[in-house]
Amino acid sequence: MPRRLAAMLVIASALLFTAAPPGAAAGNRPEPTTFVNSLNAPPETVFSDRNLLAWFPIWAEQSLGPKFTLSQPTVLAHVGAFVNAYPPNYSAEGGTPFRIEIRRADANGLPADGEPLAVAVMTDDHDAATWRYESAAFRLLLQSGTYFALVSADIPRDDDHAFPGGVLVGTDEGGVVTYLADTIQLGVRNRLTAAQQLTTGHAPFRVIGCVKTPHPSGKIDHGRACHLHDLSRPDAGGLAATAAGPAAVHRRLGSSKFLPTASGGSLTAMQLRTGSRLQTD
Repeated sequence: MPRRLAAMLVIASALLFTAAPPGAAAGNRPEPTTFVNSLNAPPETVFSDRNLLAWFPIWAEQSLGPKFTLSQPTVLAHVGAFVNAYPPNYSAEGGTPFRIEIRRADANGLPADGEPLAVAVMTDDHDAATWRYESAAFRLLLQSGTYFALVSADIPRDDDHAFPGGVLVGTDEGGVVTYLADTIQLGVRNRLTAAQQLTTGHAPFRVIGCVKTPHPSGKIDHGRACHLHDLSRPDAGGLAATAAGPAAVHRRLGSSKFLPTASGGSLTAMQLRTGSRLQTD
């Protein structure tokens, strides 16, 4: 009797093992999918404000971020960027100044008006002397379609009387560009007037999510489609190792090549080395 019971247990175990999804026995899940990666440097890179060449300021009248398209239902997990907040971005109560707004694209391919689909607070090092990779975490199910992840802030309301921080464009040393974010499509939105535009420019973003995959049973996975580890931490064997793409070494380019180009409206960037505001129309 004990032998028969043992044999039955062995057979049952074998059946359970063969019925399990690939990798389940080892507790493995697929890695998240990266939909946007324009960092052009590992996320643990720290840039000194002394070497700042240009950035996109973030204030109430300018929110901006990457456009991304999903071909399958996806759980949005992580949006990050090289950013830095300056004192005018902080309220009197302190706190974290930057947020990420997720918006659908409207019929014209621009950030949709109205309430965002979701808003999450970005991390912040509270150090105006450095530009670092900061991120916001989501667990947001998005259907197939086109979306925007916009960095936004409540203050300052008018950059003519302030000096806001924002999203890094590039750095230089001795007049030579030592870092430049990759070029991507950016949505731009005025939070006060709801005016929006689509532009192309150098901006370091990363958008990561979990594509919903069919389960071997035929059902759709609901929330456990991939391994959602802490994506903000450097991971020598994972996402951080590939964040720089084929250009892991910082490029050295002429400063004229980082200028954004807009398809309409007005996008403002700041060039520290010349002290001028760069505006496209």
